[in-house]
Amino acid sequence: MGPIRLGSLLAALLSLVAAQTPNGFIPEVDTSLTIVYDGSSIPAGQQLPQSGISAEPEINIDSSLLTTPPNATTFVANATTGLLIMMDLDVPRNGTRTTLLHWLSPNIDLSTTPASFSSSQGAPYLPPSPPAGDSPHRYVFLLFAQPDGFTIPSTFDNINPPSSSAARVGFDLTSFAAQTSLSLPLAANYITVQNTSASASSSSFPPSGTGFSAGSSGGLNGTIVMSSLAPSAAPPAATGSAGANTGNGATAKGNGAEKTVPGALGLLIGLAALVM
Repeated sequence: MGPIRLGSLLAALLSLVAAQTPNGFIPEVDTSLTIVYDGSSIPAGQQLPQSGISAEPEINIDSSLLTTPPNATTFVANATTGLLIMMDLDVPRNGTRTTLLHWLSPNIDLSTTPASFSSSQGAPYLPPSPPAGDSPHRYVFLLFAQPDGFTIPSTFDNINPPSSSAARVGFDLTSFAAQTSLSLPLAANYITVQNTSASASSSSFPPSGTGFSAGSSGGLNGTIVMSSLAPSAAPPAATGSAGANTGNGATAKGNGAEKTVPGALGLLIGLAALVM
């Protein structure tokens, strides 16, 4: 195969496994959650103006994900009810970055297109509003299968009104997921937003790498294998900072981690190898 055709094929393969979460966010999610603001579907990582995102977006997810594993990492059986979490990963606090919970919407009906939101909000939507002059903020959307009997833990009661939005700063996704038995996300997306009403700030803070953490070290960089909705077989154990994935599909290895590739994509990779 010529270099042009081969390059095009490899580019197509890479686009199929493009992460739908920000670089460094763990767990990395490859399944796209469609986010629609003002009638426009937003691709992962697109920068949006503040003026167009004041209202809640619509969300949509491929219906096949209701009965099949998300990238074969955790089995989700007949997931018809979802939980959506939206967070700012880049809130400046005391010379570093932390999170801000912008939206927590439980009891989402995943059988409709777009998904139907419940009137009972865990944490009502806060439009992105980064400080003037700051670098672009990353806002990640994570859709989970909602466990049976889900309730918001009492330790997170302050995310609901009448508490101020300040109570949502430093939202600990790892702790919330552990207390509510959330599995790995079904799908994800993220946007970036910058407040351009003032010149860029001269100070810069490191970006947050917030996500699920592994073990009990309290750190935010690692992978956790959550088994609350897993099949009866024992789930794979996390090894170091990367867990092993199981399920149908090809397994690609790189940088010391194993990553399960959906079956169709594994076939394409195999075909590419044959013609190289």
